[in-house]
Amino acid sequence: MRRIRILLAVPVELRAEFDRGLAGADDVEVVGAAERSMEILLTTGDLRPDVVVLLMIDDDVPGVATHLLSEYPDVRILCVSADRQRIAVCELEPRLVMLAGDPGGGLAGAVRQAMGREVPDP
Repeated sequence: MRRIRILLAVPVELRAEFDRGLAGADDVEVVGAAERSMEILLTTGDLRPDVVVLLMIDDDVPGVATHLLSEYPDVRILCVSADRQRIAVCELEPRLVMLAGDPGGGLAGAVRQAMGREVPDP
């Protein structure tokens, strides 16, 4: 099975915590990290991740999400709160889908849901 390639586009001070949220998930791989909008766009173009994880502030989707979808319509975007309790999936369509409750498997489970794969039982 091909691994889900993830670009972590969160502030450097949160990166280790997000990495821990993905640790132990054999089907996901963090392929890179970026922080500023232009860096996120360029890194997405260079690395072609399946999923870009962005930091959501006050439940607001970062503006770079629409630019990412415009440039790379096949990429999935997860907007995650700093405490990783709220996760939203952004799609090319102008809608925001909140994942209800704990998606199972923490951040890795949310990545699997965004990619359309079944989340295994914890």
